[in-house]
Amino acid sequence: MANFSSSFSNSTSPSSSDRVSNRYRNTGSRSDSRSRSRSPRRSHTNNYNQPHHHSRSPDSLRQHGSSRTSSNTSRSGSNQDLADSESSTDALSLARNLRQRKEKRAHEDNEKDLLSRHTRHWTRTCEMWVRFEDILDTETTGDRPETNRYSELLHELKKVCSSLNSSIKTRGMSATTSLMECARNNGRGEDIKRLKDNLNKLFPFTPPIPEVKEMRGFNNAQIGKLLLPPDLASQWDTNFELQQRYKQGLETPNARNYGIWMYQDHIADSNNLLDGFLRSDMLVRGFRMVFHDPSNVNGRGPSARATKKGNAQLNNMRKVTVPSIAYIATLVRFALDSAPTFSPGGAHGTFNYQAFYTSMIDLLSMTQLNAFRENLLTWWNQQVFPFQDPDQADDEDTVHAQMLAQIAASAQSFFS
Repeated sequence: MANFSSSFSNSTSPSSSDRVSNRYRNTGSRSDSRSRSRSPRRSHTNNYNQPHHHSRSPDSLRQHGSSRTSSNTSRSGSNQDLADSESSTDALSLARNLRQRKEKRAHEDNEKDLLSRHTRHWTRTCEMWVRFEDILDTETTGDRPETNRYSELLHELKKVCSSLNSSIKTRGMSATTSLMECARNNGRGEDIKRLKDNLNKLFPFTPPIPEVKEMRGFNNAQIGKLLLPPDLASQWDTNFELQQRYKQGLETPNARNYGIWMYQDHIADSNNLLDGFLRSDMLVRGFRMVFHDPSNVNGRGPSARATKKGNAQLNNMRKVTVPSIAYIATLVRFALDSAPTFSPGGAHGTFNYQAFYTSMIDLLSMTQLNAFRENLLTWWNQQVFPFQDPDQADDEDTVHAQMLAQIAASAQSFFS
């Protein structure tokens, strides 16, 4: 029994070495089953010694890495190119917008400058006092007594100010009229300063007239006499009481009582007061100074050193107008006066410059003075535009007239 049990125990119970080997064997089997249950990629990576189709040589790995790097580089380069392209597009768009804004601003500035220049010229040659708002409102106010005159002014305004309608559409009526009033005041102020500072160039006063404005007018013996009408001017030198009344402001000249300074050679004929009226050398020189150049007051032409065009040349002015004569007369009258500031006047003790200006235009607009007006304008054009060719009539002998006749004959034969 003992041997049997011993042999039984020997045959059925494993030895310690067998148990150890079985443990390792079982562990190996469990490891194998665990390896088989994993992904093929993991199982392949455990078998370093077995070759398979996924294995790569170091050179191929380097090439693969370099290709991946180059792919990433090209991808990043493409992204950078796209970003640069978008940035370039944005920059071009921004530059285009800035250029368009600059061009628009330049166009508006040019239009503004053009309207200002035309407004100044219109003020000098057409009307210096009537508000632009009243003139532009003429079409909607047909029941006012001055409508006919304002309609004529509106017609002339549109003809001279070519950018007027465009400015009204762009800026509006209120802003446009404000711009025009500002241009009128600035232009008139420049003309006044030019005449006031160069008064001694308008007439050879002896002694010269002082630059201080308060020392002019009736405070100056030479100017005081010139400002008076013919009947009072003849008394100025001997009538001390007359001088004191005007110096102290007790007497103010009537705006329609024209002074002898407005007459040729400062001589007025009491029996023919139109003779020599508005033909004063002082007026002619003042006209040249404003419309041409201060260096051209003697009528010798513009100075060779002049770098700027005169107002007449700048605005293609070739003829004198009645309002332009009245404009110069009004400003020269103020340059002679002692008043420090220019205004329409009319208040107590002040000279009424607006009435002075308007009275001359109304006088020369009379039908009875048509011949006098034409002779006066012809004389003025000879004084201030001596190099301007006179208008020539288009009689029947000119080529232009013959062309028109042939065109009319052809048209008549075509429709007959």
